[in-house]
Amino acid sequence: MCGRYNLTASSDAIVKHFQLLGPARFLPSYNIAPAQKILNIVELEITQKKSRQFVLGSGAFVVQRQQKLLTSDPSLNLKLFAFAGLCEQWQHNTETVYSCTIITTAATDLMNLIHDRIPVVIPTDQYHNWLDKDADIDQAFALLNNQAYEQMTATRVSAWVNNPQHDDERCIKTG
Repeated sequence: MCGRYNLTASSDAIVKHFQLLGPARFLPSYNIAPAQKILNIVELEITQKKSRQFVLGSGAFVVQRQQKLLTSDPSLNLKLFAFAGLCEQWQHNTETVYSCTIITTAATDLMNLIHDRIPVVIPTDQYHNWLDKDADIDQAFALLNNQAYEQMTATRVSAWVNNPQHDDERCIKTG
């Protein structure tokens, strides 16, 4: 179940939060598993084929013995965050293949008892720096720390989320 997250915010919320010029076209999902299509809105080249990007999320699922949904602290009224991601495209025979990964890092105190790795979340005030194509690679990767987790909470959720075919509100139901 590790590597799953959700994106349940509205298109309007995404446009406002990330200051987009046009609508975000996607279907909200309560249970996004690896290999599913994702919403990444910004790509900037950092090498010939790889680029830094945001993978948008409303929460991330982390599991050990019990499922936990990692979300922004509700008191902050922040419904979205940006996972640090890398993407690339390559050729397989005649097909262009697009792939991306969410970067992970060592767990913070909040999550360390549950799992030893967590997805990197770029703090809101660092969005521009992560996407800055003129930043050298060391400056960009200096942002892969755990600052954003200081404003997050972990909540136990239902085992319903363990099945990647389940994609409804029961995935984030507490319990």
